[in-house]
Amino acid sequence: MIKRSFFSLAAPKLTYSILTTPPPELVDIPLPERAQIILDHPLNGSLGIRVGDTVKTGQRCGGQEGNYFISPITGTVSAISGTVGYMGKNLTAVSFKVDGKDTPDEEFRNSEGSSELERATRFLGYLPGQPDFGFLIGIRDNLKTVFVSGMDKDLLVSTNSVIAKRDFEELKKGMAIIRKIFEKSRIIYLLPEGVRSGGEIEGIEIKTLSAVYPQFFPKIVMKKILAIEVPTGIRCDEMGAGFLSAEAVTALGMAFSTGSVPLDKIITVIKKDGSTSFARVRLGTPARHVLDVLGLHVAKGDRLISGGPLAGITLSSADAPICADTDSLMIQDAAAAPAISDAHCLNCGECARVCPAHVPVNMLIRLLENRLYDEAVRSFDLLSCIDCGLCGYVCPAAIPIFHYVMLGKYEYERARSLEVQNA
Repeated sequence: MIKRSFFSLAAPKLTYSILTTPPPELVDIPLPERAQIILDHPLNGSLGIRVGDTVKTGQRCGGQEGNYFISPITGTVSAISGTVGYMGKNLTAVSFKVDGKDTPDEEFRNSEGSSELERATRFLGYLPGQPDFGFLIGIRDNLKTVFVSGMDKDLLVSTNSVIAKRDFEELKKGMAIIRKIFEKSRIIYLLPEGVRSGGEIEGIEIKTLSAVYPQFFPKIVMKKILAIEVPTGIRCDEMGAGFLSAEAVTALGMAFSTGSVPLDKIITVIKKDGSTSFARVRLGTPARHVLDVLGLHVAKGDRLISGGPLAGITLSSADAPICADTDSLMIQDAAAAPAISDAHCLNCGECARVCPAHVPVNMLIRLLENRLYDEAVRSFDLLSCIDCGLCGYVCPAAIPIFHYVMLGKYEYERARSLEVQNA
């Protein structure tokens, strides 16, 4: 493995979407007839719930702290099954028949005598914005800095920007709780240059970054704000930094101020013509239901993408549910969608020139195409990639470089895990 620091960042040419007007109107999506949640682990052992059981909205289901979920609806469990996610990852799907009317569960409200730390650990791992509270709380004594990002990960997506403008008071409440939980850490709120925060937030530093893509990716943030270069193969948390989205922190504030777990997700909907609208959707709602309510149609050959144009993932089915990390649904017209080619690299060097981590992508792709993942890590810095997708965006041969890289990282880590298990 090349032990090289993360440095010499190239200047990207694409800019994030910045909201300069008042927050847009949200379309409220009614409850679907059926819902589904996806759990980030394979189906093994009991979930503490069975097919045919009835659940309430906000009910904590399951036993162990790391093996629970929050029911997003009131209804009946109709199926529990294993499913396969991106890169073939084994996951668990829990499906529900929805009653159509919410009956709130009171366990979280009745836990008000517990500390913020205990309540967040026990109930709030499935908030909109996908906060990794369980992981961050487990390492909080080692965290020197916690970043809260008011910018979204991909282009054309404005979910966090909308929330930061619409729900600033709830964001402030969430920040206060973050300060209590991570009392030893420096808390920094990240915003793009030229965007005002809505006011001061007690005990929180506000820092700005240029709105050029991908300046808000964690390793670049650490370089720009903390002057820390993250070495190849090292995670940001190993260098003392944790990251949360503004949406997750806002949902945290709402949970404690209302006494109920927030289960509605704001998403950006990117239409075929590139225009956007915003919807408030219950977690677990099928993407198809959202599109039907908005009057949008996915024709044969069109692509339905979770995320944005650079780092988004094409959904295999329009019945895929809205998850805690679904910030956007994007429809690409079949005629306008970028071609995907099995052509070999032309060695033009465009990918290497645009890479913000200065990975020699034109050399890396040759190893990834031939499934030489270990050599890709050792020889051409696969693990330095920050997953921005710029390489695939500029590739004249239309090679799906981003997905080759994602697969390479996944297979490399999987092989390492197997080696540890079999040692």
